[in-house]
Amino acid sequence: HVMFSALWLWGLALLPATALVLAFWKRNIAWHPRWPAADLLHIGAGIAFAGVVHPALAVLALQGAAWWIKAGWLRISGGLQWPLIATYLFLIIQAPLWAIHGAVALMLTMGVAQTALSLPQSLGHIMFYSRHQADKLKSAGFLGKYVHGTLGHRTGLSIYLALLIPLAFLASPPWSLVLATIYGVGILLTMSSVGAVSGVVGLLWVNPDLWPYGLALLVLGATVRMVKPQTPDAQYGHYLKVRSLDHLFAGRLDIWRATLSRALSWPAWLRGFGPGAFDQQGRLWNKEYGLKEIYREVHNDYLEFFYEHGLIGIGSVLLFFVSLRPFKMGDPLVGVLLAFSVAMLVNFPCRVAALGGLALFCVGVLMR
Repeated sequence: HVMFSALWLWGLALLPATALVLAFWKRNIAWHPRWPAADLLHIGAGIAFAGVVHPALAVLALQGAAWWIKAGWLRISGGLQWPLIATYLFLIIQAPLWAIHGAVALMLTMGVAQTALSLPQSLGHIMFYSRHQADKLKSAGFLGKYVHGTLGHRTGLSIYLALLIPLAFLASPPWSLVLATIYGVGILLTMSSVGAVSGVVGLLWVNPDLWPYGLALLVLGATVRMVKPQTPDAQYGHYLKVRSLDHLFAGRLDIWRATLSRALSWPAWLRGFGPGAFDQQGRLWNKEYGLKEIYREVHNDYLEFFYEHGLIGIGSVLLFFVSLRPFKMGDPLVGVLLAFSVAMLVNFPCRVAALGGLALFCVGVLMR
């Protein structure tokens, strides 16, 4: 720590020389000597702090900063994304135990509130929508079938409730099972298979003996997802339509293939295209692969992370998780992370603050 402090102070003293260094590095490129020192201080401080929390986070922060210097438009996500994550983890590590317990209680209570809110939404009541949005949903036949709580999307809500299923077992019995059942009902109301599978994985990690509950959630979830009530028909009345697997994937295989093709190019497979690059670049090349829509997310966080960070980023994340305490069977915190990892396969929970924040909370408590 003494050597680290000395290096940091020497770097601070040498900030005025930044302009001189860039003068040689960026020859024949117009730039102003005022901005390099200030931005270098901001990003340098973020990288240094991330390194104090964990060396792997420093590598990821440095990678993002390098892409900011190269591309410019990655300044926010590249310069602040990983230092912000490091700050959040640091606060969790330093927090008193009563604050941790209080946060868990608030999360479990919020899950009950989200399920309660889903009930009137499933009956067609307009909540958290503008009148214009509600009219569009109604004309498309979705009003009353689009349960989203306060998260804005049914899949996001289902994943949120799935993460809370294993977390519920931090509560004492029988309340843990009661809470898990309430969250399961909320998942069924969303008609999301992603949430059902993720929740069952987390549940079985906590207690494999609860497999009948998990099987029931999977069967009911598959039923409400694959068999969808349709609008009344003049001749046949109400009828059921079995969804095809192609409809369930909804073109995701196409965006996966296109993203993987670009991610495997050299040198992208080693260092990636930079944090936040898919959101910025994806819309520019989506049409080149014949995709029918413009994707802002890959709908697979593993593939999106590989596209943005390459093998360097993957190695850093693996180093981070290996350094955590051994994962124990039955640990609810690990169950949350397993449920989150399942959802990452076909969705983008890392992009949703409520979901990513819940997962980071569990990581921070494990780091304690």
